[in-house]
Amino acid sequence: MNILITFSFFFCTMLGATLFFKGKYREQAIYVSVPLLFLAFNLSLSSGVYRIVGENLKNYINTATLVIIALCLILFNRNSLKISWEYIYFIPLFAQCIYFYCFTSDIYNLPNFIRQTLNYFSIYLCFVIGKSIKKVSLEAFFNSFNVLAIFNGVLGIAQMITKKTLLIGNFNSSILYTEGVVNGNRAVGIAGSNNSAGNLAALLFVIIIFNLVWHKSWYSFIALVLNVVFAILTQTRIGLLAIAITFLIIFIDYKPKTRNGSLIKQILFSMLAILGVIVLIVLGDKIINILFTSRGNTAGERFIQYGIAWRTAIENHPLMGIGPGQWRSFLYGFYQLVDIPIHSQYLNFFVENGVFIFILNIIFNFGILLSCIKKLNRFINLPGRRNLRLFVYTFFMANLIVSNFNPNQIYTLNNIIYYLVIFVTEAYINNTNLRLLEEENMNEHPTNY
Repeated sequence: MNILITFSFFFCTMLGATLFFKGKYREQAIYVSVPLLFLAFNLSLSSGVYRIVGENLKNYINTATLVIIALCLILFNRNSLKISWEYIYFIPLFAQCIYFYCFTSDIYNLPNFIRQTLNYFSIYLCFVIGKSIKKVSLEAFFNSFNVLAIFNGVLGIAQMITKKTLLIGNFNSSILYTEGVVNGNRAVGIAGSNNSAGNLAALLFVIIIFNLVWHKSWYSFIALVLNVVFAILTQTRIGLLAIAITFLIIFIDYKPKTRNGSLIKQILFSMLAILGVIVLIVLGDKIINILFTSRGNTAGERFIQYGIAWRTAIENHPLMGIGPGQWRSFLYGFYQLVDIPIHSQYLNFFVENGVFIFILNIIFNFGILLSCIKKLNRFINLPGRRNLRLFVYTFFMANLIVSNFNPNQIYTLNNIIYYLVIFVTEAYINNTNLRLLEEENMNEHPTNY
């Protein structure tokens, strides 16, 4: 049944795109893709469960990947495959995946290998989409995430009321969290798991905040409130930490244009500080109980996991790693240890891909950040330059926090959203810069046009 639904969804996506997005309108498909990603995430070519080591798992293809493939095909043009510095990361990464699959016997879990490789492929397609875009309204693109946040927030509240996921394929599954000292319900939203949901909320928070900064509306405000409520309902501490840090950075950096605005900022900051103190005094014990006591010392367990990963995998396989998606099967097969996915995307990359690909991954991620900032610093006349620069910083920071303390490597949706947003933002910067340069040349040399 899942396979039928998945291919039907993909077919309708492609058919709709072909019919409605032609010529100059085809780039508008990227705005529609955002809500589609939400609907698609929990449809897959699989009915297998990935939590039990040794289980015969079915091949997993997330439908969100299919949506990205469809979008890539719609936007594809001669710019899509132009070689750039990012390929110093992508070419070795995919070469290593091919090497593990074709020339080694070290793939202990083929379904997870396919799943992880498709995750890498999805990120690459986001990069290709960014290169394919010639014209994009960043405001319209960001506003499409309001739809996503409102839908997700309402779903999260409904999940807490019904105690069920309410998701396609596992509608009646429980949201009960049983890995803490005390069992409790945690919202999973469309992401399907509580930690993935918390990561998603942190990314959406930054986008929606800037929707409010750029275009104040009740629509964006409602999306923000629902997203914050959803983040709280997930009880994902790292997600809440990322939201708190990014909000503090944005709030401190925000410079009102008027004296009254500055006064309002100071008053608001004072009120938030006072409110924070009151909440800690009145509800501090309850918050600590929910987030730490009842949840258990999972933070301490993560550092234990990091140590095990270093001793078993990195020290013994430092150059090539143990293979994409192989951590749990590797640990069980060689050391008879049962573990959950590594709660750090960066460490997981080191473990499964080795030191060279890990370094290239660091260069790739920080290179994207520096590339955007460099271009924004160069073109001082770019509309909204200062806000864009702050957005790139905080969006990168939010992802850096959540990906380093949760198993973000298996959260396909979060990876797609982060890289799609960052590459579309970079495309907007590039295209707007080119347009401004053309306008400057026209003004300087009007006879040439």
